[in-house]
Amino acid sequence: MNLQERKKERKKAKIRFTNDLACHFLFSEDRLPMAYASS
Repeated sequence: MNLQERKKERKKAKIRFTNDLACHFLFSEDRLPMAYASS
């Protein structure tokens, strides 16, 4: 794999990681109010 391809893969991985993180925060934000309401 040449340098250009490696950079592309790294960028793809970073984007995927950021998306996962965003999803995780969205879901935990949604869950927090419900957790407080039920307790």
